[in-house]
Amino acid sequence: MLREEKGDYTVGGCGGNIAWHTENDTLEIADKDILLRDIKVYLLAVLRNANADILPFDWRATTKNSPRRWRSTRSRPEIVST
Repeated sequence: MLREEKGDYTVGGCGGNIAWHTENDTLEIADKDILLRDIKVYLLAVLRNANADILPFDWRATTKNSPRRWRSTRSRPEIVST
């Protein structure tokens, strides 16, 4: 494919920015208005969850084995894509 020949990544659902979530995704090429909007959306979600009287998620089962998983990931080599 042409994308692979150019060394571009497959980027699904982003609207076409080939640098999105790659090492080339820097502030110089980012749309600052969209970045600000995204930050506000994520911050609002965090604030609502952190301040909820009843937490909307029960993470106990998800985090039950987390310390063991964290220990096992420390010994793994870093994955570097070329």
